[in-house]
Amino acid sequence: MLHPPGGLVSGDALPIRAHVERGAHALLTTPAANKLYKADSQGVAWTQHTELTVEEGGTLEWLPQETIAFNGSKGTQRTHIALQGNARCLGWEVMALGRPASDLPYVTGRIEQHFRLTLDGKPLWLETQPLDPAHPRFAGRCGRAAPRCRPRSGGWVLTLPLWLLKHCAKRCRITPAGR
Repeated sequence: MLHPPGGLVSGDALPIRAHVERGAHALLTTPAANKLYKADSQGVAWTQHTELTVEEGGTLEWLPQETIAFNGSKGTQRTHIALQGNARCLGWEVMALGRPASDLPYVTGRIEQHFRLTLDGKPLWLETQPLDPAHPRFAGRCGRAAPRCRPRSGGWVLTLPLWLLKHCAKRCRITPAGR
């Protein structure tokens, strides 16, 4: 995928949509890191909405380069991966907060990340994560107080056939919570 400007500024809305048909295999990536630039003087936010659908028997590899949040960036990222039947997906989303190597940490702004993974319309994973440097979790050892630290946020998605999940759980002696 190519997003020619290479980043989002105040007022931008970037929709990303991909549909993997039955039995197909797709690898989606980007040529460079996405950049989330500082909000304008009015604090106008940007938005990025990613909708990925994988039909029965399809495989999706969603492997974009990292996203770099510049100090003062404000916006919302929403990612929805909709799987059908025995569709499979491998993916990640990685966020670098600020540019500490240039002594430009992420100390102002607010980013909301929303992630939704569904199978046949039913939720498997729902997550909302506010990234606000004013929150106490940013004040610790790897928060604003440590400019040499490189704060990152990220997630991985891997869907496997049920028989393989059961096999892995048995080999690792994993039992569902509450049992």
